[in-house]
Amino acid sequence: MHNDYSDITSRIAEAPSWFDTNGVPRYGAFTPRALPDIYCDECALVEIACQDCGQRYKVAFSSGQMDRLRNAMRATADLTSIDRRPIATSIKKAEIGYGDPPNCLHKDGCAGATMTSDAVRVLEYWSRFDREAPNQPAKTVGWTRDRSLEIDFPQEQN
Repeated sequence: MHNDYSDITSRIAEAPSWFDTNGVPRYGAFTPRALPDIYCDECALVEIACQDCGQRYKVAFSSGQMDRLRNAMRATADLTSIDRRPIATSIKKAEIGYGDPPNCLHKDGCAGATMTSDAVRVLEYWSRFDREAPNQPAKTVGWTRDRSLEIDFPQEQN
């Protein structure tokens, strides 16, 4: 469950534009440069929905080489088999998951802040990988948007 960050949201009249990877409310347009992990090399802005009240949120995902290496070492995985683009892979498999939605804006009586969320669609996907060699770092540090990964996810019918 994320912090509700009411110390921030109570002082700003408008609703947050998006939430970062830690559930922190952000105001203004999404940009990869505003992510908390300045070393990430892949990111996405994804619309999710609270499983209880249906409130929609724009949330960020990010992945960086150091995080991937640390996770592989914790799992004692073969370092040569690390997925260098785990966000892209999750999008392609329709398995991307943010976990608990941000802890604000829910409707009264909603238990959604303690539940997981459903991915609705990928709004933006960015990486710093070379387009010619997608698993290699780009020669520059600039971000490139890949609209082919900006997709809608199938939703269960109630």
